[in-house]
Amino acid sequence: MAEPIINDPTKEIGYFAKRSGLFAVGKQTAEAAGHSFAGTFEATAGSQAASIGSSAAGYVGSSAVAFKGLGGIVTIGLAATVSAVLTQMDYIHRKDNLKDLYKEELSHKLHKPAKKLTRDDLDEASKSNHVIDEEMHRNRKQRNYGIALSFMASMASLAVVMIVLPEVLTLAFGAIAAEAAVAGIGGFFLKAAVGLVTYHAVKDPLHWVADKLFGIDERTTNDLIVNIKRDREAGKIISREQIMAVFVASNPELDKYIVSEYGKHFDDLPLGAKQKATQELSHMLPLDKLTLEINSGKVNVSELAFAVEGQASGVSHTVAQPHEERRPGLLVKMLAGLGTAIGGVKGGVAKVIGPDAASPQEVSIGSIMQASKVAVEKSHHSEDKQKSFVNKLSGQAAQLSHVERLEQSREHASATLGIPT
Repeated sequence: MAEPIINDPTKEIGYFAKRSGLFAVGKQTAEAAGHSFAGTFEATAGSQAASIGSSAAGYVGSSAVAFKGLGGIVTIGLAATVSAVLTQMDYIHRKDNLKDLYKEELSHKLHKPAKKLTRDDLDEASKSNHVIDEEMHRNRKQRNYGIALSFMASMASLAVVMIVLPEVLTLAFGAIAAEAAVAGIGGFFLKAAVGLVTYHAVKDPLHWVADKLFGIDERTTNDLIVNIKRDREAGKIISREQIMAVFVASNPELDKYIVSEYGKHFDDLPLGAKQKATQELSHMLPLDKLTLEINSGKVNVSELAFAVEGQASGVSHTVAQPHEERRPGLLVKMLAGLGTAIGGVKGGVAKVIGPDAASPQEVSIGSIMQASKVAVEKSHHSEDKQKSFVNKLSGQAAQLSHVERLEQSREHASATLGIPT
């Protein structure tokens, strides 16, 4: 079955409880309505038979069978309606979860408060975003055949509650005890519990088979994004390879290229080959930038749904800085100076090939060496400015011969004391 989108576990528990309650009430209502329908018409047939006379017995007998059959049809019809309603509820619930997953990005792109986003807004977004459209298409397909599967499971549940359960209770405790067990409030909860267990025991395996047949169990790009979101919420660091897997899932041509170069699909490659492919393609894809920004919290994991489309939602968070910072030491200052110089080279590369593409991997070794050279030259120039006059003079004097230095000293003394040369 498709990977569920879970934004809030409490919300999911609440929905399951609500759905289970509606199932129990709906199925019990369908059963009660069927019995009531059959009982009403049986009573009507009995009153009519009393005025007929000797043929009343046969009339009542045949009418009872007919009206019980009609009661069964009413029960089945109502059960089918309940099944369709529950399946549609599941579809809407999945759609709401999808909207909540991308609410911040959709809100920014549509210029609409997140709380006011509707399912229609999600439909509109799916027209220009393949990731959302792919997930919506899968949900619709699952809903369409889910109605039939839910109906089959409902019929099995009704059969167990209406036929099997009374027989089992009669065999175990006797007719009187069995009739008392299924009556009143206690009987309602007993039948509801048995019916719910039977319903899922039949429906879940059927869904598993249908998902295999219709390809619903195949992993989508949205599934990968949900998995990465869970990893981040668990405090895990996201790797470049995980970001790369999202790009590959969303772009079949990229997957074909990897197969042609490495002989396997990206997901089937060993870790070393994945890292090599990711490194190769990081020059063309903003893998480093996205990995850094997701891990730092600057952008949401859900931004990937737009990044793989070559889009940007525009959502950007300010990463909070600590209020107190330690003063950097000498080594930190030296590294910061070198980093500033390298950043200047990287900025030049970014102006040529675009800001998104300019990652540390895209700066050549030669550029880094040149930046280091510039930084060293600046450091030497700074040291030269700090030299005293004596040190500078000593440096100049070091270039004179011994005789020249003596002659220079004699001339200096003569000029100072007025001694003729």
